[in-house]
Amino acid sequence: MGSLVMLLPELGPRPPNALHRPSYSPYMKVQYSFYYVDKVPIDAVLERATSRWYQTGDAYEDNDPREQLALRPAALQLHGLTRHDVDPALFEQHKQRAIAKFGKWQDRTGYGMGDDWYIARDAQGRLRSFIKCDSRQWPDGVVREGETYRSAGIGRIAGCEHHFIDRKRSYHIHSSYARVHLVQWQAIETAFHRLLDATQLD
Repeated sequence: MGSLVMLLPELGPRPPNALHRPSYSPYMKVQYSFYYVDKVPIDAVLERATSRWYQTGDAYEDNDPREQLALRPAALQLHGLTRHDVDPALFEQHKQRAIAKFGKWQDRTGYGMGDDWYIARDAQGRLRSFIKCDSRQWPDGVVREGETYRSAGIGRIAGCEHHFIDRKRSYHIHSSYARVHLVQWQAIETAFHRLLDATQLD
């Protein structure tokens, strides 16, 4: 396991004392964590992250349409990704199961049908990237100023959790960043793969 930080737009390692520089914006940060996978096939990592690969026997827990790619139909293409939205009919069924189990439906997220899911596949149709972002119903929370961003003053900054794999080294990589940088998802992946190549972390 390891971790590192890169800064947009160059996506190079964070310079020493960058946090203390006046020009530094925390909203330009990409935080990476990476894990060596040897207990399961590397392709199973993203399959499991996007599915209910184990069952509990609880209809409410096992059939949450917000947490399973198979229950999220493709909605649109964006930045080379496919956004998969929650099926409203399945979500209504899920709410009814919650009422049957708990006596009421409680939206703990504040935006109903959950996070936005984005998927990329390789030429063989295998999952290569899974990105989960705060719901598009939430504002970005940052304002662009030239080549950087500042807080919009609303408190919360919409973010993305980005999972991808390095098959050659059997790494699962997780990165997190402000949602305004989703358009750069491929550059974020490429920068990390290049760093692995350059440092021969294997």
